[in-house]
Amino acid sequence: MIIFDLEWNRGYDHKALDEVLQIGAVKLERLGEPILSTFNVYIHPKVHKKLNKVAKDLPEMQQSLDSQLDFPAAMELFRSWCGEDRIFAAWGADDMSTFRQNCDYWHVEPPRADRIYDLQGRFSTLLGVGRAFALSAAVEYCQIPELFEYHNALHDALYTALVGEVMGHSALDIQPVPYGEIEGGPKKPRRESEPLNGIAPGMDDEKLEELLAELVQQTLVQEKTWTAGPCAIAKPIPDMARARRPACPVCKRRWLIGRWFTSDKLVYYNVVTCRDHGKFLAQLSLAQEGKDWFGILSMPEAGQEELVGFVRAYRGQSVKCKTLHARKK
Repeated sequence: MIIFDLEWNRGYDHKALDEVLQIGAVKLERLGEPILSTFNVYIHPKVHKKLNKVAKDLPEMQQSLDSQLDFPAAMELFRSWCGEDRIFAAWGADDMSTFRQNCDYWHVEPPRADRIYDLQGRFSTLLGVGRAFALSAAVEYCQIPELFEYHNALHDALYTALVGEVMGHSALDIQPVPYGEIEGGPKKPRRESEPLNGIAPGMDDEKLEELLAELVQQTLVQEKTWTAGPCAIAKPIPDMARARRPACPVCKRRWLIGRWFTSDKLVYYNVVTCRDHGKFLAQLSLAQEGKDWFGILSMPEAGQEELVGFVRAYRGQSVKCKTLHARKK
């Protein structure tokens, strides 16, 4: 499998070409596995006489200006390095279309590909978020150390592979949902002032007892679950929109849980409130099937076992959910 990234210059002249300045790539046996080999070339610009602002700000722009390679020669090296690999992936769809555009302009053969995967779209769908995110936002979310500068094609390919390790190979089976159409996910970035559902930490014993009594009296609970995942590791699941959006069993109104309480990081609890139908216990259970992790969100009946688990979790760790923000690299 080849994960690649490009840097290019979009000129100010009449020539409609995003001229490739750098090709960076990493080779893996499959997504989520160790990097086997890397590829990096800088390409001397020959089409546009001027650099646009984005190209001028590239950290390795001088390397391209000093390079003796043109695009056809760089492509010959890249195809040789790819060998028999026919599976490609990139962060977004722009890189492959730019590859093809440059191949057409220079009349050279594009990389032979049986499948091309957009990992950016799959990342958003995996998390249940209805918008695209910059690679840097995904790196930050996955808590990957930022050791290299962005806007370097090799560095960005390395970061994409590391995010892919968190996503896991099974993420390739996900069909990306068009941004803004994910079920239960926000179609627009949520304002920070928008209230989240769920109780806050710091409740004293008396108030906690009153809350438990109210949960026991709730008779409107119905059997309903929501599944989040698959994911290569368990850590991101409690933040996924699909794992945080239960619905009232009566009016079907959905809520977004803002924090979880847990004692073991395998079962999470909170209490959500419907203004018309009262309070409900929300439970998120993490489970592993093979190499993949899933989250099962439910609103169970508040029996003795569930209440004991909730109290233990409430007195354990309070975990505030993270919210991904769209931003540039």
